[in-house]
Amino acid sequence: MFVLTAISFVYESNSMPRTVRKQQLRLARQAADLMFAAPWVVALRTGRMLAAGAAPNARDRAEFELMSAEKVDAWREGWTAMAAQGWRSQQALAASMMTLWAGAWLHPWAAFFPGGEPAPRRGLVPSATQWHGAMLRVLADGMAPVHRRAVANARRLSEAKGGR
Repeated sequence: MFVLTAISFVYESNSMPRTVRKQQLRLARQAADLMFAAPWVVALRTGRMLAAGAAPNARDRAEFELMSAEKVDAWREGWTAMAAQGWRSQQALAASMMTLWAGAWLHPWAAFFPGGEPAPRRGLVPSATQWHGAMLRVLADGMAPVHRRAVANARRLSEAKGGR
């Protein structure tokens, strides 16, 4: 219920640009997928561990090793993606700030125009929407590897369970 409310709020919000709304919707869908896939995978794997008992067979041991390895891989890929996206966002926001600051030196008469700057220079200040969009991209890029693995595991493990 909460996820549907959050998704509908994001979708119906008209105060933000379309790209930011799409980013919010992408992040909300990833979170909703994880909300259902992760507990399902945990339940299936816990059941498999309990069924294996003290002496798991080779297939169970391979699954348990895969479980540990993919957690580490997802964590590493997520942090790497977040760092890379954070770097790109930082550079883009810094470039727009530098352009604004350079504009004060290149156009000293800007203070005499209505709005404080000549028409071609408007919109260069990083707005709250740009900061918000950058944050959403960092979060979505960090969640993507975890989402990808959790959804793939839910599919794979539910097919294996249904095939027995």
